[in-house]
Amino acid sequence: MVDRFHGFRYELSGRNLDTASILETILNEADNYACFGWAQVSPAGTIVGEARCGKARGKVFQEKLKTIHPQITKADILVYEDTKIRLHFSAFKILPADRETCFIDAPHQCREYTKAHSATAGASTNFPATDAAHTGAHDHVRHTDL
Repeated sequence: MVDRFHGFRYELSGRNLDTASILETILNEADNYACFGWAQVSPAGTIVGEARCGKARGKVFQEKLKTIHPQITKADILVYEDTKIRLHFSAFKILPADRETCFIDAPHQCREYTKAHSATAGASTNFPATDAAHTGAHDHVRHTDL
């Protein structure tokens, strides 16, 4: 069966980002393309999020994110093979910056799973076997307050 959707995760970066303006633009474009998902300002000051849309519109929205604002100089995008985003909302949402949404891998990788942090802090790059949020094949997100 062919999936009708296109899902992906992204991290947008640049210098001195006008995060409020960028988030508002992403929200408006997500609504225009009938996508759902989320966006937020990460602790690193980047714009991160996930989106799921109809297949054709999702690919257009994904490309649009790369140039959505003139301050964006880099866009890291990971397309989900199964199209399913990890945090589901009925509409596109802007999440508060203090909500933890990072992932085990890039883009928007949790600090403790980065090579630089692991080397300096001695942290493991493996999920703890007892942590239910990290045991599923598609549960790559560490989150709180779902």
